[in-house]
Amino acid sequence: LRAISFLKGLAAPPASVALAEDGLHVVLLEADGELQHAAEAALQSCWEDSGSARVNAELERGMELVKDREVGAAVEAFTKVIEMAPNFAEGWNRRALLLYAQDDYARSIADCKQALALKPRHFGSLTCLGMCHHAMGEKAEAIRWWKAALKVFPGMSRARQELEQVEMHDIMENHLKPRIERAVTALEKGTQLFTDAKGTSSWDVHRVKVDGDDADGGLWAYFFRVCIRSPVEARGARQSRARFYVLQGADGKVFPFARPTQDAASFRLEPGQEHKFCWSLLVGRELQRAAAGTLLECLADSEEMQRFIPEDLPVLIPYVAPQVASSEVERLSEGYTFTGTLDLRSVAGF
Repeated sequence: LRAISFLKGLAAPPASVALAEDGLHVVLLEADGELQHAAEAALQSCWEDSGSARVNAELERGMELVKDREVGAAVEAFTKVIEMAPNFAEGWNRRALLLYAQDDYARSIADCKQALALKPRHFGSLTCLGMCHHAMGEKAEAIRWWKAALKVFPGMSRARQELEQVEMHDIMENHLKPRIERAVTALEKGTQLFTDAKGTSSWDVHRVKVDGDDADGGLWAYFFRVCIRSPVEARGARQSRARFYVLQGADGKVFPFARPTQDAASFRLEPGQEHKFCWSLLVGRELQRAAAGTLLECLADSEEMQRFIPEDLPVLIPYVAPQVASSEVERLSEGYTFTGTLDLRSVAGF
């Protein structure tokens, strides 16, 4: 940390030693944890120092205006910074970020490129370029800039998050959407569904007795338990990626939804392991049938292995499921991770 502080002192004005900034970039690239964060903060501090007290004061004023959500005034402040110090990269970068927030992508891209002409490794501008191109529907170009940002700064969380979201969207479009559409069509037409559901995973459902004012038929409550298993014969670990559900009400209405299994919902299975979770559902109509499926990613490094492994769960018939009192749900959830309650009446009118 003392070495980073020393490099920061050399990299900042008035010294502005290029080799010192290079050294901070090496730490940013090769270190992790506290050292990487310290190098990031040191670079940001250097980039925000123009060497001129007047320019720095105007930059600081613009940053305060951003905090106060006075976007128009902040853009004017950063424009003034650029006019006073056109070779100061941070003025261009800060204005670019605000222009992106205002959906002015073409001007934001132009400002990012001005910043990068002065500071080619400015990971903030590289990330902003990706965000602009993604907003314009230019996915390949967005990915290129986000990867460029991560090449400079592997710990750049915004670039990594954006890349992961794009990847997850593609995964769900390619591997889950066709199965969801198939399930929706089968439920709507009343045809047999998932005749090839021969996986090792399982799920069940209980109807939960509704008491009080909601017992007049305006609310139905269900409790689902899901067990995702990796076969003993699986070659290598499997990582959760996404899952979907398709619900059909007794009135015939069908409602599909899918979600990625990220962050707290993420899990990894070694061969023979299982992951058990449960959740509650509140709906405004009685359920007739329920379909579901999961998507796991095979982590084995082999070209012979299928990378993504979809699995359809057996179709459930909730209206004939056993009914339990709400007090019994806690007992039923033993051994399962409770992931929350989903109220589709409020979010989807289902």
